[in-house]
Amino acid sequence: EGIPLSSKSTSSKSIGRLPDHLSRPDMLVVSSLPDDDESVAATGILIGKIQSAVVELVPEGMLVLTDVSEALLCEATACVAHARMLVVVLSEGSLHNLMQLQAVVTAMGAEVPCVPVSLPNFRFPVPQYFEEELPKRFGTTVHEVEERLQLFF
Repeated sequence: EGIPLSSKSTSSKSIGRLPDHLSRPDMLVVSSLPDDDESVAATGILIGKIQSAVVELVPEGMLVLTDVSEALLCEATACVAHARMLVVVLSEGSLHNLMQLQAVVTAMGAEVPCVPVSLPNFRFPVPQYFEEELPKRFGTTVHEVEERLQLFF
């Protein structure tokens, strides 16, 4: 189950709905940063390389979170809990991006297999990140978030 990471995530109102073809269980979900050029390029190359195999191996399809409108990100991130696998393209801002953190935390909580793809500008979290940054962002849920992130890394 996902842990709310922002006030947007805790809203009980749903803004719109993902089309059925983007919210099927057992999809391959890909998470990357939409505002990071290196991340967008690497994700495009990755998808280009694996797309034909994904069509054969994962008939349910692929959901690329950066292709989802901002209004539907909470619903799209929730699809991670029912994904066959989550591929996370890690770049410089990944540890500060709520959508990517929510995707990882949700996947780890639902025991969805994860494949981290680390780009050269990504820096793995140091103990200071878990001790100082996470408590500022996540308050009372910090211990569960920390546990799931440490399992991922």
